[in-house]
Amino acid sequence: MTFPMLIVALAVVSLLMVAAMVQFSAAIIDRPGTQAVTGWGVVYAGSWAAILAVFAQLLEDTPAPVATVLMLAVSGWGAIHAGWLWLVLGLMGSPANAEGQPLPPDRTSTRSMAGRVCLLAVIVAAAATAQLVLPRLHLMSMPRLTPLGALILVAAAGVLLLVAGGVRLARSEGKPMTPDEVVRMNTPRRGFHVSTHVGPAYGISGEREVSLAQMRDAWRSGAWRTDPRWRTVFMMTVGAALMLVGGFGIPIVVAPVPVKILCAGALLYVAFQVVRGLR
Repeated sequence: MTFPMLIVALAVVSLLMVAAMVQFSAAIIDRPGTQAVTGWGVVYAGSWAAILAVFAQLLEDTPAPVATVLMLAVSGWGAIHAGWLWLVLGLMGSPANAEGQPLPPDRTSTRSMAGRVCLLAVIVAAAATAQLVLPRLHLMSMPRLTPLGALILVAAAGVLLLVAGGVRLARSEGKPMTPDEVVRMNTPRRGFHVSTHVGPAYGISGEREVSLAQMRDAWRSGAWRTDPRWRTVFMMTVGAALMLVGGFGIPIVVAPVPVKILCAGALLYVAFQVVRGLR
């Protein structure tokens, strides 16, 4: 097959794979153990096999180890998909779910399996990445961590902490959302918008208001070490702070002087208000 034909084939089988993944995921969540899971699972696996076959032809003339690249593609996608299933089923079984009951045994076992698959896929992806990267490290000097790279890592760490804290908050203190509420939340109030929703919609909303003085007292009293709710608050606070420092620090490093001054002033103002609130 010629290169344009391979690209067209890749696009077609990729669309088929995404459609099968949506139906397969919906069947696992809503109808575990049914023929729908098996049927869509076969289509999902078959479409992935076709994708790998096309990838193998695209990579046959490149110096990269084809088998390792294919293993990285499958394991990376599998880790994301299995992790998403594990998270969704966990939210459905949280104290905030609509029925107020734990997950039934079939969904509990499905969630456990998704967690194990996610962990295995992460290990395989790490091994494949190491196999691709390590042989090339001796050919180049180790790059130094620049200020820009450090700020990007800080911002990324902040995003991860904030998201993890939000998940903890939703699981422990959130309120269930109806499918209509989820759809309304994802629909903008103004402007032209076209959206397509496939499968069931689940959602949990959670919020908690605390003052800086309350956080100061919780820190001094050691409540954050014993109370999971305060650990969640401090996790999200640290994540927001890191994201703020990284987000404003990046333009301070790379932007023109007027933008540097504006961002630095914004950071100083936020720091002043935080210190003022703590006092």
